Amino acid sequence: MSTQLTQLFLGASAVIGTAFAAGVPATGVPDCFNGSNVVTCAETVAPAMSYTKLDSAGTPLDAAATGWACVRDNVTGLVWEAKTGDASLRGQGHRYAWFDADTSRNGGEAGGLGSTDSCANTLGDLACTTANYIAAINAATLCGSSDWRLPSQSELLTLIHAGTVQPAIDTGYFPHTASSPYWSASTHARMPAAAWGAHFGYGASHAESKAAANAVRAVRGTWRP
Repeated sequence: MSTQLTQLFLGASAVIGTAFAAGVPATGVPDCFNGSNVVTCAETVAPAMSYTKLDSAGTPLDAAATGWACVRDNVTGLVWEAKTGDASLRGQGHRYAWFDADTSRNGGEAGGLGSTDSCANTLGDLACTTANYIAAINAATLCGSSDWRLPSQSELLTLIHAGTVQPAIDTGYFPHTASSPYWSASTHARMPAAAWGAHFGYGASHAESKAAANAVRAVRGTWRP
């Protein structure tokens, strides 16, 4: 099985059975199979990825805009933070330990304590954890909203563009994306000391210890399977 097909199944399997107004989230792969033959997918089978840039107040921008703070996925309706190329709060180089004190979500393992230097002290005296980062994004009312959260594993996988790697994402809308793991909010069911994420270097699911320092991309919106 080709790498692209493997990535296609990884992304699509996460959202099977989930209905969206604009169809099933796309994977970025333009080809389907008819028996042993490669064919171009019908639009109803593989809709194109569709995004809208948003400014710092959450107002839609033209696709040609050169500065934006968030991105709306027009298929899922989710809104994602856009990372920056500097060392500010949303800088692409910052890393965080996974932490969630809510026992209804953490599987009995709250996660890692983190440090203050893996996110360049952008959280002040607070440790670089996913919980502290999300709290900071909400305090900053990014794109005019304060209901940001970690994405579920299924949500995070919809960002994978299986037609490219390093990073495996549409960089026209998501520049400054590290080719490395990003955390999701999903605890590993069989190993509660670990959590799921997605590796945007090669575009696939990823799981490791909650104490590991990984990147984060916040999301807001209704869908959370």
